[in-house]
Amino acid sequence: MKNIYLLLLSLAIISLIFSSCEKELLGCTDSAALNFNNLANTDDGSCVMPILGCIDVTAFNFNSNANADDGSCNYAFDLAQGTWNLDPNCEDISIAGLTTISLNDQLPETIDINSDGQSSLFIDLNGTLVSGTISSEGLMTVTPSTIQFSEPTTGQDIDVDVTGSGYLTSATEAYLNLNFSGSINIVITSIDFSSDCAMILTK
Repeated sequence: MKNIYLLLLSLAIISLIFSSCEKELLGCTDSAALNFNNLANTDDGSCVMPILGCIDVTAFNFNSNANADDGSCNYAFDLAQGTWNLDPNCEDISIAGLTTISLNDQLPETIDINSDGQSSLFIDLNGTLVSGTISSEGLMTVTPSTIQFSEPTTGQDIDVDVTGSGYLTSATEAYLNLNFSGSINIVITSIDFSSDCAMILTK
């Protein structure tokens, strides 16, 4: 019996020695953390917990605080596509006191915007395609283009140069600031005009 006690005591001492010699391995021991270390036996406070969101820097809704992608990424060139309701607020064009052109009446109620799937936009404005670009943040630039309006008194077609920019705020709202300029022939003279338009686009 004495031998048995001695044997048990020896085993306990040996176990104590080995357990006290076990090497401490620091790391994150939380299995829910992104940097969980299954080899660690002592937590060192380094755990990084997941923050879900869009982590693609080229996406419109990139979340700089997120560290785990949740599949929610949207891209400006995709969001810009579709049919938009157009609410223009344009300066009237007064031609030498003879006639006034209301661009609000000349512009369509809706416009269609398409994209090449990257950064190029194609805007159907009054039956003419106006091209432009859109950044990943939703900033739009309209490439200088020429469209036609009809002068209400004579019915003559007027070439109008279009420039401008805009920005996308969401999948259902955007803004365009355009300038329309050109010249119109009145009797024997040509008169220059220019009009700024602030447009609200909604879906």
